[in-house]
Amino acid sequence: MTEINRYNYEFFLSEVDDSRVPVERSQRSHDIDMFVPPRRREDRDPNEDTVRPYFDDDIQTNVSFQLTKTAYIHCTIHAVNDKVVSFVRQRDLHILTIGKYTYTTDQRFAAYHLNDTIVWTLEIRDTRRTDTGIYECQVSSDPKMSLPIQLNIIAGSTRASRTITSSLCPVVM
Repeated sequence: MTEINRYNYEFFLSEVDDSRVPVERSQRSHDIDMFVPPRRREDRDPNEDTVRPYFDDDIQTNVSFQLTKTAYIHCTIHAVNDKVVSFVRQRDLHILTIGKYTYTTDQRFAAYHLNDTIVWTLEIRDTRRTDTGIYECQVSSDPKMSLPIQLNIIAGSTRASRTITSSLCPVVM
C-alpha cells in the first residue's frame, strides 16, 4: 500500500532497504532545443492577471534507484491552476501519465497527485535496466513547459544516505 506523507525523511539505499528516494542530485539544464525553459518566479510578468505555472527550483533532475526496486520521479510545479501535468518517456515519446491517469499497458507505472498540492509523482515498480533514461515532466501551458529528469537504474549493493525535504514523499508501508 502506498501512502503520501508530508514530513522530512532520511532514506537509505542498501541491499536490504527497499528505498524509494533518489540518492543523487544534479543541476538543471535547459539548453536542449526541444524543451521550453520552465518559468521561474523571476521570469513572471508582473502585469499578468494570473500567475503562470513554473517548476520548483529544487526539483531533482538526475535520480538513481536500485534495480528491481520502485523508483519515484517527483515533479514540483507551482501555479498549475487548470493546466495538466504529464510524464513522457523521452526514448520513445510514450505518454505514460496525464494528470492522475496512467496511459500505458505496463502495470508497473502509476501517477500520484494529491489535490491542492504542488507535487506530481511518477512511480515505476520493479525497475529494469531498460527504465534508465530521460523522463519529461510536462505542463499543458502555452507554450508547453517540459523538464527532463534523468532516471538511472543501478545494480548491486549501493550504500548511500541522503536527507531529503519534500512537501510530499511517497513511502510504501
